[in-house]
Amino acid sequence: MEDEEELFWKTELLNDGIDIKAFNLSKSQIIINTLSSLISKNPIQSNYSWEPVLFKFVEKSLIENPGLWDAIHVEHLRGAKYGIKLHYFLKDKNIQIPLIWDSVDCISSLFKQASIHSRSFSGRWITRFELSKTLEYETYALEYFNQVLVTSENDRGHLMNLLNQISSDCQRGFPEISVVTNGVDLNYFSPCSTEVDSDIIIFTGKLSYHANFTAALYLVEKIMPIIWDQKPGVVLNLVGKDPPKSLIRHSEKDKRIRVTGMVPDIRQYICQSCLALVPLQYGAGIQNKVLEAMACAIPVVASDTAVSALSAVPGKDFIRADDPHDFAKAAINLIEKPDKRAQIGKNAREYVENNHDWNMVAKHLEMIYMELNEFNAA
Repeated sequence: MEDEEELFWKTELLNDGIDIKAFNLSKSQIIINTLSSLISKNPIQSNYSWEPVLFKFVEKSLIENPGLWDAIHVEHLRGAKYGIKLHYFLKDKNIQIPLIWDSVDCISSLFKQASIHSRSFSGRWITRFELSKTLEYETYALEYFNQVLVTSENDRGHLMNLLNQISSDCQRGFPEISVVTNGVDLNYFSPCSTEVDSDIIIFTGKLSYHANFTAALYLVEKIMPIIWDQKPGVVLNLVGKDPPKSLIRHSEKDKRIRVTGMVPDIRQYICQSCLALVPLQYGAGIQNKVLEAMACAIPVVASDTAVSALSAVPGKDFIRADDPHDFAKAAINLIEKPDKRAQIGKNAREYVENNHDWNMVAKHLEMIYMELNEFNAA
């Protein structure tokens, strides 16, 4: 546990009757983990979240109460090391429990894109430095799990390509790679009850994340000047935590650019807006910023990258744009046509209701758990 937000959600889960065992990842342990990666062949991501006390706790629980465990589910490349070490532990103790790696995205694919397109100097440098290690480790990790999960067919395809590179004489076998999409809380993110302001455009996301930072700069520098030529009163809200100084400087120079930093409730900003622009230049998986705006019935204008993991229909559920002029044209058209905004927003809401309801996603994941347990018991 590292911050107040994580502690808040731990409390919420405990209040729901879910038993949580959380271990603090100290700054000294993070430094040790990072330095160990610099002198090894493993990427920083693979070691960053390693907590030996947590691993010992899991080992002890598995020895004392193996029957309490139906499955072991680890998340992200940062969690893969736990799964790999548990693979050997379970084999040594002859304990039959399925191991699941929720990879979420193919990180090596994301790093390849970021190393070329990122506008963040640190993001570009780190991804280039980590790319070859990440590619090798991600391929290696796939062999140790019974099941791998990703959020999109694109990422599944990238991981399947990595699997195909593994020698056919591998003794551990190959995992099933399944797509479990992201969901959205349809009660929390619901159609806005207030009348939207036709002069506000929104972009959301953690702004220190290199893909979001690159998209925000593209929006500020390339798209908005074209919009302002015809609609000089339009305001752009960049909403998300940890905005880099370069974005803040843009907002200081032009008051039509508002950089909020972290906000207590993102919905109030979404519902102030007439539309969301999502000009991602690269990325992986599903973009929650798109799903959240759609769930609030706010029309979205997005690049192919931002919606490539969705089955939404362009022109009906969202508007697709490929370059700054396409984005500006689509935005101006929606600003001037409130009836069209309303229809696109209505269609967007119906799309997320039918395809990204967390209840449906949870049932899909539960089915995967059940199939793994049935296979394990056979």
